[in-house]
Amino acid sequence: MKKNINLCTFGHPDLSVAGVFDDTIYSVAHLVRLCGAVPIILRNNIDLGGLNILWGAGTHYSPALESLKQHCTESNTIIFNMEQISSNSPLVGPDYIEFLTNFKILDYSIHNIHALRKSYPLIRAEEFPLLPSPAFCYDHLASQSNKNYHFAFYGAMNDRRQHLLEQLQSNGISVKLIGGMYGQNLAKELLDCHAVLNIHAYETSVFETARLLRPVAMGMPVVSETSQLPQLIDWTTAPIKFVDYNGLIPYCIHAVQTGFSELHEKTRIQPEFLYQYHRKSELLSSVRYLLEID
Repeated sequence: MKKNINLCTFGHPDLSVAGVFDDTIYSVAHLVRLCGAVPIILRNNIDLGGLNILWGAGTHYSPALESLKQHCTESNTIIFNMEQISSNSPLVGPDYIEFLTNFKILDYSIHNIHALRKSYPLIRAEEFPLLPSPAFCYDHLASQSNKNYHFAFYGAMNDRRQHLLEQLQSNGISVKLIGGMYGQNLAKELLDCHAVLNIHAYETSVFETARLLRPVAMGMPVVSETSQLPQLIDWTTAPIKFVDYNGLIPYCIHAVQTGFSELHEKTRIQPEFLYQYHRKSELLSSVRYLLEID
């Protein structure tokens, strides 16, 4: 009998509203299927009789952390951390860090794990090889739509992001600001943009893998601030141009002036990036181990 893996998140009670963790969960679900297990996606619910991978602990729709500790155990729950541990995010407080020490942790970036181990050297935390689901490739054909904006940007606004976006717009670069859109709703918003612009919220510069799963799968060019990358997936082979913060404005201007030619050249490698890992038995062996499928 195939093993069930519950992929659980806390989010809007209306299940028709796409949630912030949905693309990550769908991507993990694809890998679970490749490993021969059955992913069961749950929102605002945990099956304490099975194995649960949990996203969103401590976020807006989540029960209190103390309540989760009382009901979840290390034998039935693995926490998938999506927060930048070294950042000044209000979600990453002492209570959240202490909560993580009670469970096995999966993380999209080894750099978050290094930060955790500075305070808790023995914490059970490992990087998960997070990749876009191939299903995202077929949601929309980004290259076949009319473009009304040079770039799309989405993410919470702060001073370092606001400053750069204002400078771009003052140089005649049009930027579509997208807020509160996830999953297929995000894909639809991206259709009239030439490329996606990724600017870090924090000086930690940890690569925001989840934010770029869908545009990369859609074949959209991405310009990203230089990042600390995961160790299990080589994102330098993805259709992403990495540029230092101070170089983003001149590069974006150059990209517009040259018709995004360099970025379009990078998107030609997109199918190979998506499938080079899915074909490898090492990847699936790693996923089976991390999700306790074997």
